[in-house]
Amino acid sequence: MPTIPSTHNQLAWYLALGGHRTKAFQEASIAVRMDPKPYTYDTLAMALALSNQGQKAFQLEKKHVLDAERSHPPIANDTLGMIYYSEGRRQDALSEWWIARNSDDMPARRLATEFEREFGGLG
Repeated sequence: MPTIPSTHNQLAWYLALGGHRTKAFQEASIAVRMDPKPYTYDTLAMALALSNQGQKAFQLEKKHVLDAERSHPPIANDTLGMIYYSEGRRQDALSEWWIARNSDDMPARRLATEFEREFGGLG
């Protein structure tokens, strides 16, 4: 069992993207308890969005990432896109993924491209 918050956080992302939503939520929750920072809350919001809990995900993302940071990292655009997608707001999702895909953040760019292909009907 990992004891470093970033390990739980990373594991949560891999589990969520691999379709293991419940385990992803558990790992993300552990990461938040260990290190309640915007990056762990972003992961928890992503896990919620991938579990079709868009409203709860948006509230969490807004409170702990968007309102907590002067400028949010591009990975937050990936999360917002997934939140919008889970609520049926496809165009808003595509707009957020476009922002992430055109950022300088390589992981955010890759994830946005993957989300656009899988969920946006692009590719």
